[in-house]
Amino acid sequence: MGKISKDTIFTAFKDDNEIGLYCDPSIAGATPDEVSLDVYNKLSEYETFYNGTFKEYQKNGRPVGFCYLIGNVLISFGINKSHRNKETLEDFYNFISSDGVSSAFMWERNERAINWLNKCGMEKETQEQGVIKLKNTRLCQ
Repeated sequence: MGKISKDTIFTAFKDDNEIGLYCDPSIAGATPDEVSLDVYNKLSEYETFYNGTFKEYQKNGRPVGFCYLIGNVLISFGINKSHRNKETLEDFYNFISSDGVSSAFMWERNERAINWLNKCGMEKETQEQGVIKLKNTRLCQ
């Protein structure tokens, strides 16, 4: 936990040439580097208003992913595509949710993340202005 790491964000989206299909609609079609910079800038801006938490996910002592939370709400996350296998993704979700994540906000166009969060036990709660709120149903079990 700590300071927002530009390098970690860039590592998380490195070589993900499809990320521009899922990001903020205002930069649709962006390259992985452009998406990474946009995410970094937005999270840095959020820090001026909220007391967020940036968590770095590591494998073999090296950062490969991250998540950003405001309170118990997941705002952003990413993991390098070379680590997107079943075992690591289960561990990554446990890492994300270890602080009691109750909900998440995702762009509605981010079907890849929404589908993954559904598999992890989160369900769509509301949809408004292009953003979907998901609720963590695991907390109720």
